[in-house]
Amino acid sequence: MAALLARMDAERAHEWALNGLNALQSYPRTLRILSGAGALGQWTHLKVRIGDLEFANPVGLAAGWDKNAVAPGALASLGFGFLEMGTVTLWPEAGNARPRIFRGRRGQWMINRVGFANDGAWVVRERLQRLQNSGSCVVGVSLGKMRTSGSDQLLSEVMKLLEMLYLDAAFFSVNVSSPNTPKGFLMGRPDFLAATLKELVQENRSLAHRLGRLPKPIFVKVAPTVNWDHIRDMAASLRTSEINGVIVSNTLATPEGGLSGLPLRAVSKSMTARLYLELDGKIPIIGVGGILTPQDAWERILAGASMIQIFSGFVFKGAGLIGKICSHIERKLALLGLDRLEQACGMKAKDYALE
Repeated sequence: MAALLARMDAERAHEWALNGLNALQSYPRTLRILSGAGALGQWTHLKVRIGDLEFANPVGLAAGWDKNAVAPGALASLGFGFLEMGTVTLWPEAGNARPRIFRGRRGQWMINRVGFANDGAWVVRERLQRLQNSGSCVVGVSLGKMRTSGSDQLLSEVMKLLEMLYLDAAFFSVNVSSPNTPKGFLMGRPDFLAATLKELVQENRSLAHRLGRLPKPIFVKVAPTVNWDHIRDMAASLRTSEINGVIVSNTLATPEGGLSGLPLRAVSKSMTARLYLELDGKIPIIGVGGILTPQDAWERILAGASMIQIFSGFVFKGAGLIGKICSHIERKLALLGLDRLEQACGMKAKDYALE
């Protein structure tokens, strides 16, 4: 099956894989065995806590792989510690014209210019409400604005999405750095971040109070950069916003679309380290971009990430990568005599920030 998918058009192969997982959602034990997660068991030292959420392990699936929450139950059964569904918008969007996903298996790169193609928040909410077999896997949703909306409408649209999905998602992320939506990357400016995120955090608390719930963790996904001045400005905005976490980083903007995979690895690792140092470890970082091997994941933790996400690695290496990452990190912790993952977070941030 893997060989067949490799020969297909990239987006068609993705749809086949997603539909295949959807068909297997009622067989979680089979999925765990096939992925290797069942044989590897639980990783006792890898639990992560952010706010009031506890993650069984630090390996997550990045947004964009299951935009419409088609198969979260099956994905959870593969051993992920958390899933990020979406990016979801208020109403359905078709995204950009096909072909819009390209991959290079030898160079382990992907180019994605899909945009925010999704079935809309109402459909995604219904699917999340029917979700079964997620087990200890934490399921959250990435939120974005409509393609035709201006950047000044991001806040109002995200607030509406929060209210719609609040009871059905464990956390939310806000995509302010998409290179595949009109001027989407401009929403990552420090001045825009500072004002927008602060209001969003306040709305989150207000909404939680009205519903008699604890506030949901909110993360923000930022664009890749190794410009230290930009990172300092970003860190200042993040600190004043009281956001719960930052996802580092989105894809690299190119004329062809968002570039991910191996070409993004060095940039994302260096940015993780620099931002960790600027934030003094006070705001959790979720590292993503070019994590293709267990060692890549371990280095991202050492750079300052509390958790990591995979996308290209999941495409090129398959579901077995999840368990391999968890086992590798546990072995590394044991070799260092560490009891908890958080003790390794940022251990080499100063070194990696200079690369």
